[in-house]
Amino acid sequence: MGRILTAAGFTDIAIAPFDASVPFGEGATRDAAIDDAVKMTFEVGPLSRVLADQADDIRARASAAVRAAFAGRAGERSVIIDGATWIVTARNPVT
Repeated sequence: MGRILTAAGFTDIAIAPFDASVPFGEGATRDAAIDDAVKMTFEVGPLSRVLADQADDIRARASAAVRAAFAGRAGERSVIIDGATWIVTARNPVT
């Protein structure tokens, strides 16, 4: 990342990790929250793309596995997942 910004002319580049617990899905009950989290997983993100053209039986097995994984996570009205991103700042000396 730093090489790309440097090549683009940026200076004072700082890259810092940011990890946080993130609520994913929501519902009035724990089961509803897990259902919503599974639904969201199948609508966006890498798993949704991988499963888009798969047969119904494969999608059903994947759904059961995802639901089981979410059931092991904390949360009452959402599923708490681990989130991670990078905070990138840089200065454009031209502006």
